[in-house]
Amino acid sequence: MLETGLPLLALVAVGHAASLEWEEGSIELSLSYAGGGLGLLTVRLLVGLGVFLPVTAATLGAFTLLMPELADPGPLSVFRVAWLVTPPALLVGTIGLLASIAGKHYVAGIAAGLLPWGLDLLMPGKVTGSLFLFQASHPLPGLSLEANRWWLMAAALMVLALAATLWGRRERAVRCQAGGGRPGLRAARGDC
Repeated sequence: MLETGLPLLALVAVGHAASLEWEEGSIELSLSYAGGGLGLLTVRLLVGLGVFLPVTAATLGAFTLLMPELADPGPLSVFRVAWLVTPPALLVGTIGLLASIAGKHYVAGIAAGLLPWGLDLLMPGKVTGSLFLFQASHPLPGLSLEANRWWLMAAALMVLALAATLWGRRERAVRCQAGGGRPGLRAARGDC
């Protein structure tokens, strides 16, 4: 249940982080604030984590109350469960973030994040292979759980790096198109 539900929570928590100003048409104003685009994206991602982490902790706490053996160290501890459910959530969330930056809309992020999640539910591992999201609850033969979790974490970091790069390019494009009477938004000479 956690492995299936937490990716959706991550998708909702961070999928909207980069598209709000694009949807409202206020990106130029937001980029003119101190901290610029990277600061804005960082704050939004921290807010998303501020939603994701407490809900995840509360859910794990509820499971620990229902299953006291989770509190004991061993193969089925609360920390082990957290390690098993976090990588799929991070990958789905970062895919949603990247798509919302690319599509400049929240719906693009939600749709892109739901794609691997839905494909893995309908056709377990056939499309995603070693990046199968639900290996802990529905193991595929021949795929190591530990290796799968590390691959998911590495993929999430790569997607996050792509999202940050695309965000920087979008910010640079907005700064190059701006100008006029807004010196705080102008790009440095040679950036355009």
